[in-house]
Amino acid sequence: MTTARVPDDDATATTGPPEGLPDAEAAFYRALVASTQDGIVGVDRDGYIVTWNHAAEEIYGYPRDEVIGRHVRLLVPPDRADEFQALFDAVWSGTTVNDIDTVRRRRDGTLVNLSLTISPVLDEHGRVAGSSTIARDVSARHAAEERIADLALELIRANTRLREFASLVAHELREPTARAANVLGAAGGGGTDAATLARAAASVVAIEHVLTDLSDYASVGREEPEAIELEEVLDDVSAELAPRLQEVGAVIEGSGLPSVRIGRGDLRLLLRNLIANAIRFRSGRPLRIRVSAACRGSRWEVVVADNGVGIPPRDRDSVFEPFVRLRPDGTPGTGLGLAIVKVIVESVGGEVWADAADGGGTRIHVTLPAGSPLEHG
Repeated sequence: MTTARVPDDDATATTGPPEGLPDAEAAFYRALVASTQDGIVGVDRDGYIVTWNHAAEEIYGYPRDEVIGRHVRLLVPPDRADEFQALFDAVWSGTTVNDIDTVRRRRDGTLVNLSLTISPVLDEHGRVAGSSTIARDVSARHAAEERIADLALELIRANTRLREFASLVAHELREPTARAANVLGAAGGGGTDAATLARAAASVVAIEHVLTDLSDYASVGREEPEAIELEEVLDDVSAELAPRLQEVGAVIEGSGLPSVRIGRGDLRLLLRNLIANAIRFRSGRPLRIRVSAACRGSRWEVVVADNGVGIPPRDRDSVFEPFVRLRPDGTPGTGLGLAIVKVIVESVGGEVWADAADGGGTRIHVTLPAGSPLEHG
């Protein structure tokens, strides 16, 4: 920026146009200063404010009459005192400071991110008589930069989770694939009995189950959320699982359930996995599965409770991670069911957790957005 000059006998002339301008030009100069979107603050050689345009009022919150004659340190937060002094010294030595990002304090005490250009104002003898600061509010830019940084960090975390997940998938598929390959390799030599072929078939089925659950895991969140009657989807899932429910003598209870906002396919998958998990980890008692809901602010807390074997307290967080199995006793399953539930719930901004059901068993809690605005009495 060009260094401004003021007459030697009037160090506060920064409020008006340079002397000698025609009236029309001087009027335009005043209008330009008054209408610019950047705050313009002029101070004298001692640091007292002599110029304060309308944009400065908007940025800092001080009306002009309240700041004229006060020291410019008024705008500096305590933790920026050293920075201010360094800028002050640089400008008073005749240096222009261009586009420095900093923070200043508003009238109400809040802080604002600004980009400042500070130029010395010289008198007719070339001596520094004051300074002129052009301030631009860059709060929106800072917010965008912070958002970009947050997204970049989340992307790094997502990539890390993806690498970890890929490693887990490779591990899960390696064992059944190796078993099947060994059996089928031995079969090539002839004399393979039915039991051996059955083991090979079981390994292939295990691979198929993992791939099916991986497909479900990858499909979460592809549907647009909509208002869906929870009870209606529960009835559909119960009908789908009816043969298995009848086989184990299980009963599902759930009525008066609310409307929630989620993709229909995701809700079906969530309920199917929770019910299938209850079936898989049932106890010797007749299995009872109860679905209920309670209002929690703008969300519904949906609880699926069973009277099965339960989850030890130490494992109630880890069960929602991919490929975690708590019972290495041949209980069927891929270890992805509750991980899929977690991904579904988090895709709509909800939470999921587990605790013990009354009388033994497990309760899985999920929070889902309400399908319609909730009325609170």
